[in-house]
Amino acid sequence: MLFADADSLRISPREARSLIEQAEKRQKDAQNADKKAADMLAEYERRKGILDTRLSELEKNGGAALAVLDAQQARLLGQQTRNDRAISEARNKLSSVTESLKTARNALTRAEQQLTQQKNTPDGKTIVSPEKFPGRSSTNHS
Repeated sequence: MLFADADSLRISPREARSLIEQAEKRQKDAQNADKKAADMLAEYERRKGILDTRLSELEKNGGAALAVLDAQQARLLGQQTRNDRAISEARNKLSSVTESLKTARNALTRAEQQLTQQKNTPDGKTIVSPEKFPGRSSTNHS
């Protein structure tokens, strides 16, 4: 049956009061929920404002910090270039000293060989190689 009769729609005063109390309670709960939502929204807006301020400060200070970092990077690159140049010069000097040391060792070895040859000659006279004095004999007669 789609339509109820009028008697079935009637309620007692007690039921009416109960329904009114339930409706008032629901209205009060809804108001409390609205107030809580408004408080949450206000807190969100407050925190968002703080974060926006911090972000703005970071962007402003971040730009300055970035400029400092760029300057430090340029200084460090310059220092690296100077270090590389100093290392290259030190390697060149080391190579030169190594070459001089080899020359000195070779001269020392030749001197030691000549000394050994002098000791090994029966009369103690120096043996001169013929290519140093062309046209002369291999022994020096004094």
